[in-house]
Order: sequence, then structure tokens, then C-alpha cells
Amino acid sequence: MLLFLAITINNAFSQTAIVVKGKIMSQDGVPLTGASVRQKDGTAAATTDKQGFFSLNVPGGAILVVTHVGFEPKEFSAAENVQITLFPQAVKVFVEPKLLRNRNE
Repeated sequence: MLLFLAITINNAFSQTAIVVKGKIMSQDGVPLTGASVRQKDGTAAATTDKQGFFSLNVPGGAILVVTHVGFEPKEFSAAENVQITLFPQAVKVFVEPKLLRNRNE
């Protein structure tokens, strides 16, 4: 009985691993080289190749996070084949107030 309970508990908490394969692109359809794809709350990670492709082994149901310099990060649920589009980050401009004053002051 104890062995049955231990096996049942182990199966309830284990998840089947899947291989996530995909492509990361910009909104213009340009493949993003060097994008980081990592498992949120986990250790699995990969980087896209020159064509924007990656492959990553994660537990089923995992959430993945894609990041690339100059683009907004994006989260998505792990699936076997994905195509993710990243959008440019909004540019934040800081203007010092003293630069806006009239020069004749």
C-alpha cells in the first residue's frame, strides 16, 4: 500500500518533458539572432541562431520568456512548435528641465 501511494504521488508531480522548437522574429518578419529563450522559474535556456531558430527541453506546461536587446520581452506557454514575434521597446527620452528654458533668461 505504501509503495502504491509513493508511486501515485510521484506521478502526480512529474511532468512529461517536451522539446520546444521555434523561430523568433521581429514585427517585420526579420529573424532575431541571439534572442534568449528561457524557462520562467527554471534553468532551461537557449539562444537563437542566425535564422532565429532555437530548441529547448522543458517540462510540459512550462512558461517560457523571450528577450532580445531593443525588444519587449514576451512570455508564452511551451509547445512543440512556436513562432514568436517581438516588438521594439518604446524609447524613453529624458529631457532636463533647464534645457527647455529660454536662453535669454
